[in-house]
Amino acid sequence: DYDASNARYPVLIVLDGEEHFQHASSTVDFLSTAGRIPAMLVVGIPNTDRYRDMDTTAASGSSQFLKFITEELIPKVDRDYRTRPYRVLVGHSGAGLYALYSLIHAPEVFRGYVVIAPAFGDNRELPKIIYAFLQQRDLNLNADLFMAADNSAGQGLSGGWELSSYLNERATSVRDLRFTFRRYAESHATVPLVSVYEGLQSIFNGWALDPEEAFALYEQGGLAAIDKHFTALSTHLGFAVPLPDEVLFRIFSDLESLKRFPEAEQVINKAIESFPQSPAALYYAGRLYLQMGNRALAVETLRKSLLLS
Repeated sequence: DYDASNARYPVLIVLDGEEHFQHASSTVDFLSTAGRIPAMLVVGIPNTDRYRDMDTTAASGSSQFLKFITEELIPKVDRDYRTRPYRVLVGHSGAGLYALYSLIHAPEVFRGYVVIAPAFGDNRELPKIIYAFLQQRDLNLNADLFMAADNSAGQGLSGGWELSSYLNERATSVRDLRFTFRRYAESHATVPLVSVYEGLQSIFNGWALDPEEAFALYEQGGLAAIDKHFTALSTHLGFAVPLPDEVLFRIFSDLESLKRFPEAEQVINKAIESFPQSPAALYYAGRLYLQMGNRALAVETLRKSLLLS
């Protein structure tokens, strides 16, 4: 809905854009439409000289490529589009290794990383550099790192396991580093599709509340617990995440079916207050008032719903 609103959006930057832009952008579209992640702006970077730009072991152009991303590309995207200061970097194979390189050389630029089957090969230096980087006492990454492995064996897998083991250990002591590792029964060529799908949901964990989760949270602490969840999510992401109307509607329906009408009224009133132009919120309220025996208020509320609709 970019052209139909004034909203701002997180940015997803995809390395090897000629290969992965289409499925990554389709995945973002699918998951955001389903309410699992926020809508995002997706930027694919096609290669000109991949070995020069992404080889972290040689005296190549890797630092210049990172300078291009951070000092040219991102400022242009922020200048030309309505963005939020929340960016995710996606890289596969050699580009996955490069995503780790960017984590330690420009940690303030990205808040999320989807690192897919990083091609460690005989590169044993980068893990050591990462170890040293994470040992800094004043480090505050405030980042989510999702790393995926494919079904291959050998040095690539052993490097991934080694780094995963260390990151799992360090994630408990490095402030605001959230790390997830998954291995899939996919080849090196096919693992990016499922990795982007699951990686984005992992990074934006908590964006969506399933009906059972929402009601369980409500039962634990009422509407205050629901507000607390989305306040914490907003703090984590660095931008305000509004409480979705669907969450309130789900809780309302459960309370209504249990005939806990006073609580249901409290929830639907919050929905009306938060979404005053919502015909659905007024419809649910009118339905509730009818069940509570207040026919006059039910008719008045339903008439407002019809007028808005």
